[in-house]
Amino acid sequence: MATMLRSRTIIGFASRRLQPIRSPPSSRTIFLLAPLSSYDNHSSSLTQTINQLSKRNFSSRALTEEQRSTSLQRLLSNNPQIGWKLTQDRDAITKTFHFVDFNQAWEFMSKVALLAEEMNHHPEWFNVYNRVEVTLTTHDCDGLSNNDVEMATKMDEFEAQLLSA
Repeated sequence: MATMLRSRTIIGFASRRLQPIRSPPSSRTIFLLAPLSSYDNHSSSLTQTINQLSKRNFSSRALTEEQRSTSLQRLLSNNPQIGWKLTQDRDAITKTFHFVDFNQAWEFMSKVALLAEEMNHHPEWFNVYNRVEVTLTTHDCDGLSNNDVEMATKMDEFEAQLLSA
């Protein structure tokens, strides 16, 4: 069994002196999950991580009226398979996904979670058994953005893949 270690150091820097945890960790506890040798060149690895996260440039600007009419029209059609709707109380879109069972709903949510991390854009959602209710909006621009349109499109693709399997 691995022993969890706590470092007595400033956040962001690794210490070479580690102690086994004897008391519950506090909110200031830093858990070192990689060998200390990987922290020796922390500034360049941090830069690499930031560069990897910013490979895709997702826009958090609000959709223009022209973009709304073209991008949203595709999502907001009357086709029950697509099913996205504008919310009444704010500038957002919502959809309820129905799956065969909880496992399929969970698989859908797992795929969306990975996409959300990649995009750094996270949905508001609610799950009960085989149903997943999703609301998409961009808080940075207080409304809908291309991020929401792209995520909604991908969610529809994930749903189609799972239901056709």
